[in-house]
Amino acid sequence: MKIVNILLVFTIIALLSACATRTRARAPTYLAPSANVKTDFFRIIPVNYDDAWGGMIDYVSTTFFTIKDFEKDSGLLTLVFGESNISKYVNCGTWDGQPYIDRDNSGFSLTGRMNIRIKDLGKQGTSIRVSTNYILRDDSGNVYSFRENNPAIVHIKNRTKGTPLTRTCQSTQAAEKIIITGIDAFSKQ
Repeated sequence: MKIVNILLVFTIIALLSACATRTRARAPTYLAPSANVKTDFFRIIPVNYDDAWGGMIDYVSTTFFTIKDFEKDSGLLTLVFGESNISKYVNCGTWDGQPYIDRDNSGFSLTGRMNIRIKDLGKQGTSIRVSTNYILRDDSGNVYSFRENNPAIVHIKNRTKGTPLTRTCQSTQAAEKIIITGIDAFSKQ
């Protein structure tokens, strides 16, 4: 009787293990970001050139941006940013529902360079154009280079098997909007 019970238990275990479905490890899911709305980061303000230049310098000095270069005569102000909080300025889609750029402490670094061109329009006021270059690198040697309105689509080195061949990164346009907000504020004073 004991042998029959033992055989019955082994038979049940064998049947259960045969019926059990094997769960394969699922490949991570990558989703590219939705395309940005094309935005012209340009303003014509009713302020003379000297006041616009001074207002821009004063405003930028209250932000996290670092002034790299400035030339009042040419109207060019160059800012840099990106050492921290990269996902605030760059969207690379999602990895298993989480921001791709934040996954697994993936070792991204960002060099953001913003050019602000201030131009005297005489009686019409002053024009200000903001354009930004982004260079994003990861620790696998992938480099994403893009501007404020255009994404970078990069073929990934050392990608995880089963994931798409490319990743897409683009500006969140947050950096540009910070500057445009400042321009709008000081032009109304």
